[in-house]
Parts: sequence; structure tokens; C-alpha cells
Amino acid sequence: MNPPYDKPPLATLREQNHPNCFVCGPANGYGLGLEFRMAADGAVEASFHCQPAFEGYAGMLHGGVICSLLDGAMTNCLFAHGLAAVTADMNVRFQQPVAVG
Repeated sequence: MNPPYDKPPLATLREQNHPNCFVCGPANGYGLGLEFRMAADGAVEASFHCQPAFEGYAGMLHGGVICSLLDGAMTNCLFAHGLAAVTADMNVRFQQPVAVG
């Protein structure tokens, strides 16, 4: 690959558009610091350590944190496919709790 194409679109668009993002921004020292990567099927994935500090109700991950993770995943999926956009609308229906710890 020749510069400036030595980075995949995901990394390039994330650095250009999201350097301070709470979920994935590499420059945000207070954020979650998730590093999304593209999977073979075109989806994105990242690891998240679901610590009790992110708890809402006892033993359950806070719904706002879940929504932030989903929003970050959706944005990074767009980045992985060469698109940059912002979330205009997001509706989430929780089916079951996410356990912390």
C-alpha cells in the first residue's frame, strides 16, 4: 500500500473525526478507549471490560453506557466502510440486563 493509504479507513476516519470521543477517541484520557477493528464479515468488534464502576442497578451495566457502546460501534462500522456520520436518532429496547464484573 502507498501512503496515505497505509491505514485502513476505520483508523484514519476515527483519528480525523473522533479523536476525543468518550467511547473510542485515542486522545481522550477519561474515555473508555475502545479499539474497534473490522471483522471478516464487515462488522466491527472491540473488547470492553464491564467493571462495576459502570453499574446502574445492582449488578447491571448502566443503560446509558450500553447505548454509548452501541453508538460507538455503529459509528466505527461506518468508518470501517469509509463513511463518516453522526447519530441522528437512536432507539434501544433492552431485552435483558448486562451483568457487570
